[in-house]
Amino acid sequence: MLLWLAVCYGAYSACYLAHLSWGATLSSDYAGRSRIFAWWQAGVLVGMIAVLATPVIVEGALHYDHQTRVAAMPWLVAALLPLRVLIAVSTVREPIGDRPHVPPRWIDYLRLMLQPTIARLLIADLVIGTAMGMNSALFFFYFGMVKHVPLLDITILLFLNLCGSLCCTPIWNYLTGRIGKHRAAAVAFILNAVSLLVIAVMPADRVIGGIVLFLVGLTLSAGPLLLRSMMADAGDEEYLRSGYDRTGLISALFAGTNKLGLALAPGITFLGLGFTHFDPVGRNGSAALATLTAFYIGVPATLGVITAALIVGHRLTAARHAAICAELAAKKQPH
Repeated sequence: MLLWLAVCYGAYSACYLAHLSWGATLSSDYAGRSRIFAWWQAGVLVGMIAVLATPVIVEGALHYDHQTRVAAMPWLVAALLPLRVLIAVSTVREPIGDRPHVPPRWIDYLRLMLQPTIARLLIADLVIGTAMGMNSALFFFYFGMVKHVPLLDITILLFLNLCGSLCCTPIWNYLTGRIGKHRAAAVAFILNAVSLLVIAVMPADRVIGGIVLFLVGLTLSAGPLLLRSMMADAGDEEYLRSGYDRTGLISALFAGTNKLGLALAPGITFLGLGFTHFDPVGRNGSAALATLTAFYIGVPATLGVITAALIVGHRLTAARHAAICAELAAKKQPH
């Protein structure tokens, strides 16, 4: 199990890094990158919705048992992933690179992490990734033990949550052209924090829960979409500064913060729950349930506000990026 998990996640990291840096090179336009990553995020959400719909169909419509419905999810991924990769590499042409590259060194990663623009984006990605990772890790526990929602209904709530995220992807893309990527991201993180507080006070009703979780989903797609689009813009700034294309290295750093956030979230939450003798399969006292609520509602909401305050100070605006592109274009002109 350990060996094949290592192989699986190692392969996933390679795919994720290549996919992320590939998308960053498809356009150098400020708004164009937002559109690319909007479609990228939409694809991610469609995939997640398809996987989540599988157990609902297998158990709810086809009446198979719980074990069969869980096993159907990885089989779906294993069947579709090679096909989708084949479609991507055969239909999307690799951009012709005209920027010089040098073999990366460990010191290059450190230097990039110390660049103000990149450092701000990495910290924001880590903090909001940890917050969302907490919500993901505790979703079934919170709604099952605090809200007392049946297991199949929780899966439906998660499905509706992702549907809301998918529906709002074009809206965040539109807002980037009106108020800029960093302000749109700050608005999304604040709204996500507020939506968590709404979840805390909403009644345990199936219809109300479905509506609320759908609306909460409207705030979720902005972080991955906008932060990665801003990451691509930072690659242009770095190229102007250093004279070398560091898109792959910057993508690798973002892949690292993504995984660090996903690792920190369950580590912090389950370690904290362990101190209150939380039982994932049995009854829990008031202290354990209060801690569960704090880690699902309070901590992620606070982290969302912190991320909003951090990202609103992002200096690589549309005007600044346009100036960078103009300088790069001027350097290409023959003298």
